[in-house]
Amino acid sequence: MSRSWETILEEVLTAPGRLVVLGVGNLKKGDDAAGNLCLTLIRSNFHGVRSDLLLLQGGTVPENETGRIRSFKPSRIIIIDAALGGHPPGTVFIFDPQDISLDNLSTHHMPLSLLVRYFEASLDCPVICLGIEPERVEAGQPLTEPVKQTVARLAERIVELLVQRPVTY
Repeated sequence: MSRSWETILEEVLTAPGRLVVLGVGNLKKGDDAAGNLCLTLIRSNFHGVRSDLLLLQGGTVPENETGRIRSFKPSRIIIIDAALGGHPPGTVFIFDPQDISLDNLSTHHMPLSLLVRYFEASLDCPVICLGIEPERVEAGQPLTEPVKQTVARLAERIVELLVQRPVTY
C-alpha cells in the first residue's frame, strides 16, 4: 500500500535538515499558476525567519533558481506545480516528472524532469513533486474554484507543518 501525499508531505516538512519549497507555474494561464500562488500564500502566512528554509517562486523558469538552491545546500526539495494526473480538478498528488508526458502543461522553459534530475544528481537530495490537478490552463483565464480552494488548503497545511519543524543550523 502506498503512502498518501499528506503523510509524505508531513514527513518531509517536519524532518530536520535544510528544506527548499519551490512553486512553479505560469501566473497568466489559469490553474497553471497553482504552484506559484501556493508559495505566495505560504510566504504571507508563515511569519518565522528560518536559516534552514528557503521558499522560492520559480514561475515558468524555475531553473533560474538553481544557483540559489545549490548555495543553500538543501537536504530535500519540494516542488509544487500544476500537473495532469487524470484526477478531478483540485486533487493533490505526488508525481514523478518522468511519468508526465511531454505534452503535459508545457509552460516551463525546461522540462521539470530535467530540473529534478539535476537537483538529485548535483545536490544528492530527494526531490518531492507535489501536483495539483488543473481544470483550465488557457492564457488569460483566472484560477478555477476547485484549484483556488486546494491552493488555500495546501498552503495552510504547509504553514502548519513548517511551524512544527525543528530548527536545523
